[in-house]
Amino acid sequence: SQKDNTLFLGDIKYDKLIINAGDKLEDCKNNKIDVMIDDNYYNYSILKENNIKCILYDGKNEYLDNSDRVSNWNEIEDILSL
Repeated sequence: SQKDNTLFLGDIKYDKLIINAGDKLEDCKNNKIDVMIDDNYYNYSILKENNIKCILYDGKNEYLDNSDRVSNWNEIEDILSL
């Protein structure tokens, strides 16, 4: 259990963690999500089209031409600490 709202994979703080969301766009809007981390390019595209900041987690290096692509949690932490 993460009682202090620190993501277990690093030192990334969060207010709310939503897992297995059905409609991610709707969940982001309803919960006023500032940043979404997703590993699905379709979800990433829909969120970006709707002006929701999204980081594409690409552990398989499939989307190398994408500037918002990261391949590990250290890179996510770097982006979020800017």
